[in-house]
Amino acid sequence: LCKHMEVYLESGNPLLEFVSEQSLRMKTIVDLRNEDEHGNLDTKNFTICSDLNLRFPTWCLPRGIPTIITADMFETINYLVDVVESMIVLLTINRIKGGLEFSFHEIETALVNPDCPIRNELQYYMPRLAGMSPAQNE
Repeated sequence: LCKHMEVYLESGNPLLEFVSEQSLRMKTIVDLRNEDEHGNLDTKNFTICSDLNLRFPTWCLPRGIPTIITADMFETINYLVDVVESMIVLLTINRIKGGLEFSFHEIETALVNPDCPIRNELQYYMPRLAGMSPAQNE
């Protein structure tokens, strides 16, 4: 994706930098899916430890570090939601040239609706259209 985007975007473009920064984590997610599909994903079910505690199921890529499956899945879901929200903001900002000032704010965890876990909001200011200052526009 980065190579394709480099054809259309200037070096240093925030959208291009963001996609580049996410590539390693995205590759890991794709690798997990591929290895699971082809039977190469190392998974271990619940096990009882010597102290009679339960060890949660883990998975790992070949030559990787085992992680607890449920924790990794929740972290991956939250990560993907953040990436999609950020991509929408960056695509919007990149598409609209001039005339708009944007600010990007993370919503406090306590204020996030669990039924619709949006973690970021985009605010914009249109001084020529609204005739207001940024403080009045919020």
